Amino acid sequence: MARAAVAAALEEIRKAGGGVVEAYPEQLADRKPQRGAYLHTGPEELYAGFGFVRDRRVAKWRWVMRAEIRSRQDL
Repeated sequence: MARAAVAAALEEIRKAGGGVVEAYPEQLADRKPQRGAYLHTGPEELYAGFGFVRDRRVAKWRWVMRAEIRSRQDL
């Protein structure tokens, strides 16, 4: 469900002309399993699958990830 939601949001951004998009996911690698409440922003791997890369750490297990979304005309 989360993958479909992110894909739809990125498609709308693409239709609107694209640009830089940030996400604030949780890092799961090298970490003990967490309750779902900690994953409300999604896991890092979800965004990496859409081309997001780590930009900066903002908490022990949270990163700002960024992606440049190209407009439909640029594809």
